[in-house]
Amino acid sequence: MDFFTQLADLNLVGNLKMVITNVKGELSVSLLLDNAANGDKAASAIAPLLLRGTPTDLDEGFFDHITAPMQKVSGLQVNMEAHLKSVEKANANSAAEKAKAEKVKKEREEAEKGKSAEQKAYEAAMTKVEDLAGKKKYREAIAALPDAEKHPEQAETIRNRRDELVEQLNGGTISLFA
Repeated sequence: MDFFTQLADLNLVGNLKMVITNVKGELSVSLLLDNAANGDKAASAIAPLLLRGTPTDLDEGFFDHITAPMQKVSGLQVNMEAHLKSVEKANANSAAEKAKAEKVKKEREEAEKGKSAEQKAYEAAMTKVEDLAGKKKYREAIAALPDAEKHPEQAETIRNRRDELVEQLNGGTISLFA
């Protein structure tokens, strides 16, 4: 097989940098896989793979010696990049969720600011009515209902709730004298 065909068969991701030095009839080959897409600074801690031997030795065993280490480095760098992207995505989602929660909180605060004292009094009274009704204290719940005349926009709701409470007080029967 040809050198470049074997190199292509490794399916390495990134740029393979090769430096060949001839020293006293022996070759020293340095291989470094650089994945520019990998933003993880830890990738720079990976040292080059060094091979040394006669040209004949390197012809015979070059790919046997580099295949596993280079594929491992390639996979590691791809995984590092995928990890960084997932962390960035998680941070973005977290920031988006925080912003969304903050927006909802501000909307609630604005809605509360816009309520009149009468609206707040009505809501507090209705909360008390529901609490009493939940405890089956129907007479007290009826007494705690806000005055429909003071809350004309809620008059129908108040009357309907009064009717429900009276029915519950009478055990499901309607009394003409409630």
